[in-house]
Parts: sequence; structure tokens; C-alpha cells
Amino acid sequence: MKGIFTRLSLIIIALLTMVNTWPVSNVSAQQNQGPIVTQSDEAGLSLIWRPPGYTVTTISVDGQTYSQPVMPGLTSSGHPGDPELPVYSELIGLPPTGQVRLEIIEVERDVVRLPAPPLPAQSPQPVDASPTDIDPQRLVGGGPMIRVPNNSIYISNAFFPQTVAILSEPMLVRDRRVAALTIFPLRVNPVSQEMEVIRLVRLRVTFSEPAHNVPGMSGQQVEPDGFITAIGRTLLNPEAAHWTSARIEPTADAGQPSLDSLATGSLTKISVDQPGLYALTYTDLQNAGLPVNTLDPRSLKLSYGYPRQEVAIVVEGESDGHFNSADRLLFYANPQFSRYVNDDVYFLSYDGANGLRMSSRSGSPTGLTAGNVWRTATAETNKFYDPLYTGHDGDYWYWAKLARPSAASGSYAIQLTNVAGSGPSAKLRLWLQGYTAHTTINPDHRMSVKVNGTAIGTIEWDGKSAYTANLAVPLSALQSGSNQVQLSLPGITGVFAEGVWLDALSITYPTTQMGSSQLHFDGEAGQKKYTLNGAGSSYTVYDITDPDAPQRVTNFSLSGSTLTIGDNSTTIRTYLVVPPGQIKSPKQLQAANALVNPSHGADYIIVTHPSFSAAIAPLATYRSNQGLRVVTVNVNAIYDTFGGGRMDAEAIKTFLDYAYHNWPAPSPRYVLLVGDGSYDFRNHSGYNSFTFIPPYLAPVDPWWGETASDNRLVTVAGSDTLPDLLIGRLPVASAAEVTTIVN
Repeated sequence: MKGIFTRLSLIIIALLTMVNTWPVSNVSAQQNQGPIVTQSDEAGLSLIWRPPGYTVTTISVDGQTYSQPVMPGLTSSGHPGDPELPVYSELIGLPPTGQVRLEIIEVERDVVRLPAPPLPAQSPQPVDASPTDIDPQRLVGGGPMIRVPNNSIYISNAFFPQTVAILSEPMLVRDRRVAALTIFPLRVNPVSQEMEVIRLVRLRVTFSEPAHNVPGMSGQQVEPDGFITAIGRTLLNPEAAHWTSARIEPTADAGQPSLDSLATGSLTKISVDQPGLYALTYTDLQNAGLPVNTLDPRSLKLSYGYPRQEVAIVVEGESDGHFNSADRLLFYANPQFSRYVNDDVYFLSYDGANGLRMSSRSGSPTGLTAGNVWRTATAETNKFYDPLYTGHDGDYWYWAKLARPSAASGSYAIQLTNVAGSGPSAKLRLWLQGYTAHTTINPDHRMSVKVNGTAIGTIEWDGKSAYTANLAVPLSALQSGSNQVQLSLPGITGVFAEGVWLDALSITYPTTQMGSSQLHFDGEAGQKKYTLNGAGSSYTVYDITDPDAPQRVTNFSLSGSTLTIGDNSTTIRTYLVVPPGQIKSPKQLQAANALVNPSHGADYIIVTHPSFSAAIAPLATYRSNQGLRVVTVNVNAIYDTFGGGRMDAEAIKTFLDYAYHNWPAPSPRYVLLVGDGSYDFRNHSGYNSFTFIPPYLAPVDPWWGETASDNRLVTVAGSDTLPDLLIGRLPVASAAEVTTIVN
């Protein structure tokens, strides 16, 4: 399979430099070492293959001798730990509808004895160095590899793979259906150390609905364009590249924001970086360009994300239908984590129906028993990138590495505020990731935990797995201010090498003091009242259990410096207490970027960072003069329309999917990304690699996990991973670089 995607990628790269210079002849993709197609028509195809000769050599790995079979012209492949064997794989074109069936008609085979067990395929070896020795760039580029047999296969007394040939599920390349035929000319039995050698194989692929019987086709072939010509070269039956299905109907997404609403400039982006209560004043909205003198404040609406999720807000003074100079908008912001940027974005719109408003509920403490106020502090530092494992937030960055024997301990700081002097124990949570495994010892990870020198406990788990540890911490071990969480690996008998990533940690602890800033806290199950000392006057309280529908809490008690909030709910609720003068202001307000559907559609889409719009314009003109319909799109407009208003590679994919399915036919064929990118979007490593357009990172590499996969941006037809548009990137960091390339 890997060979198929490699060839398609090479074709895509070539075609991006050969727009409108297509060769006119169809050339079969089959290679000299591949099968011979003896018959091919609308009903199917027949193949015969005499695989080339093989050689077997022995190789020593970590003191173990293995057999390594190879065949000239064929790539040796295998999942990490599986036997590494030669494989042949190629695409077959399918009719637009119907089932496909693979029959193994005849197999001639020999069985030979191997001098040693078959060689297992490689897998990455964790870097065995202290944290200061780890270079994140080296992790991304590759590193030491190991060969560890997959035990489930190597103890099985059977030939692997299980069959000589397989056919994948149907896939789509634009509107062309294809399937991948894979043949295994050598199969091995690791237990008996035997190898089955295929001398000849005859296959038949049958279509249940032949192409000439497909309604609306009548055996006609669609005139090929360059893309179809290129696809034909990858098919064992290249004539199938002309079998087209009906154009896919436009997609309907109920959550899709109106492109027209962006074109009219009626959306305002509000950037925030911390959770809490925010205010937008008359002056804020006026400076952002809103028509404050004419808009009806009752129509103000706040939303976030994609698809848009509306948030309940408060608009003070809206009842008269006018937004006056003393009026203001209040909202609770709950920024969502992003691997790309630190800020989150809310969208403010107006006109149309009235927006959602916060409701209120009573917080009277009368008749309720006392409960504990629980605060949570989280500490996380992103220093080291490991593309093999995702952290608790879905990112691949870790705080520190603990490893035996090189760096078996460490101390990590967390800041706490107004820790209660007495009360129930606090709760320490550790997010950990094991990256070593011992096949015969379980558990193979052991960690001792202390807080400020006080032993808290020992935790154990097994393998290359994520583990979330929860431990009780006596309040006597905590202090207001900086606290140190000490972690160490004491070792396990028989485990000589052990490695663990620390992702993040949190402490949930009781408090009785208000403090001078906004306070988030959780209550307890059952009907309780919660008391905070050190309060002043004019506090506001919100129930933010549902951050999209906060409630104003009324009738709470404020007596002197004591604030008491009652909760009649039986479930745990989350609260926000706002002292006077502590309402936050957004970092930035700006108009959302406009993105409009082109009335004429597009063949060639240029997605550019705005810094390069002028410099890339000559290329757009050049392609247009070649007869292509060219559309240049500001990537920020894509984020604002098909994303949450901030950098996100998934928004680019969503936009291209929308354009492919909804813009006037024919669907776009080419995509050019203009702007460099980095895996380190937020500069955790300190290398200052600016990201103009992010790469699409996905865990697609069987050896190194997550890697740049811009191909996934254009897998928009069907659920497969074959490209449906031709995509390339100019990895530029300045307008001057763009001009140099374009010229």
C-alpha cells in the first residue's frame, strides 16, 4: 500500500509543475516485476504473475540471527514487529457502482526452510538520554530504530500473511472508484522457520455491475483531463480511469456559517486567552466598527467554534432597543485548548432574531449545610515533542522525561492560592505516558510521588500506555504559593531500562479565602452552601457548570467580609465569583475576514497567508491566462468561515471539502499553499519557526507516528486517504521568497 501512495504523491508533485502540459497517451502503471493483465473489460480483469527470484540473507540484531528475504524490484514492507516481506501493490479501477470480488484461481508454490526466523520490521526506539539532551528536531527527523518481533505472530505456527492476495475496500479518487490489490509473493511461518514461495498466481477480479450496465453511462468514456491521465498510469486497467460516476451532490451542513454574513462584515472576532467574565463597552464596539447608534442590542449574539455554538450573554440596558454609551455586554469565556495558538476566538454578530441571554437562579444559603470550596490549579510546560504519543490534551508535547538509569527523578512546581488551613485532603492528578515496555514483566513502570518532601504514594502501570494517577495529599503538605511535586523511578526488579513522560499535573484543594481576582471553584454533590472569607462589596456570582449557558446567581449572602452561596442542586456545580473592578477585557476585537463563493467556480485554488497575497498575484494571473479558473483565498478568511477564527489545519480541509462539493462544476483540481509551516506552532522549543500556514499533522507514519500529511487536506471524496485534488506548497517565509519562486 505504501508504494501506491508514494507514486500518487510523486505524480501530484509533478503535475503541479506541468499544468496544461499533459501527455496524451495512456501508459499502464504496471511495472516490469508486476503481474500481466491477460484480460480486462467492463466486467473485470484477469491477471497472471510469476514473481521474480528471491534471495535470503541472514542478519544479526541485538545478538539474534534473522532471515531477510528480498525480491528485486519489490519493496519490503511490514507493520512494526511483523515479518518484513516483499510486497506488490497496485490500484485497480472500478465501475461507479456495485461490488468487487477477488478470486485466487491458481497458485503454484514451494516451501523452503529458512536458516533463522524471519526479520521483524523496524519500530522507533525511544531516545535514551537526559531531558536536556533531547533535540525535538531530531525526534521529528527520525532516530534510532529497533526490531522487536510481534509476539502474536512469532509464536503462531501458521503462515503469515494469512492469504496470498487481498483487495481493499473501494476508495475514491475524485469521482473514480478504485481498490488496492496487494499480493504477497513470500509468506513465512516463524515457528517452523518455513517460507512459502509463490512461483505463479492467477487472479480474477469481477465487478458485480459491469461499467457498460451502469445507468446513465451507456459505455461512454469521459474525455480525460490531466488528472485522469495521471490516475490511469497508476491502474492495472488504465481504461477504468474514464469510468466516471455522477457528480456528488452539494453537502448540507446545518452548522455552516453563512458566507454572505462574512461578506457583509457583520461578524466581529473577539480574542481571549483566559477563562473568566469579560465586558464589551460602547467604546469597544464602536472602535471595532459596529454601528452602535443604530443596532438593536437585543439582536447581539455571541458564538464560538465550528460549527458555531451560541453562548448566553448579558447585555445591560438592552430593553429600550438602543445601545447607549453606558450599556455594555458581559460574557463568560471558556477558551478551548488549541495546539496552534494560545488564544481563543468568539464571534459577535447582530441583526435578525434576538440572541441568547443568561438566566438567573437563587443562591440563597438558608437551611443548607456547609460544603467545601474546591479550587484546581494545573501546571503544564511543553518542552519536548514526541510524535508517537498524544498527551491528555491531544497534543504531542511533554514537560519532562524520567528515565532509568539516566534521569530517574525530577521536581516540578505548581502554584496554589489561599490553601485552607484544615479540611479534607487535596487531590493530586498526574498525566503520564510510558514509552518503554517489558514483555515479561507487568507492571513495568513504578513511580514514587512526594509533595514538598512528604511521601504521597507509589503508582504502577504497564507498557507504552498513557496513565492518569490520582492521589490524596494531606493539607499539611501544601502551602500557598509555590509547591514542589517530586517524582522518581525507584526501579522494578528485572526492568533495566524504564522511561516515562510527564505531561502535566494538577492539584484540587479546599480554600476558604476569596482573594482579589476572579475565582473559579467547584462545589460538592448534595445541597450545600459555600462560604468565602475576605470578601468586599458588590460581588457578582455566576453558575458556569455549562459554560455555554451560564446563570447569574442571585440572593446569595454578603455579610461584612463573608460571602455565602447556596446550591440546591444535588450535582456538583461550578461557580465564578467576580470581585468589583475585576471584569476582564478582551485582547483584541477585529472584523472577521470575508470569504465569498466564486460564481464561476475554480480549477486552481491558491491558499495564502495575507503577507504573500501581493507577491503571489502574478502566479494567479499566469495560471488564469492558461485558461484555468483561479481563486486566491486568504487563509485567515478560511479560519473565520470554516473554523473557530484561529489557526487550524482542519479548517483548511473543511474549506477544500466545501469547495470541491459545492462550487460550480467542474470541481477544483489544484491547490497551492503559500507559506511555510512548522510542527512547533506555539514555539515551545524556542526555535522561533513561524507558521504561516500549518501543516496537516496526523499519526500516519507506522514508525514515527505523527508527521506532516498535507495530502489529507485533499482527501475530500469518500472516507479513504487517496487525494482528490493535486496539492503542493511553496514553503516561503517572506514576500521576497515568493517573488523569487514565481519569477
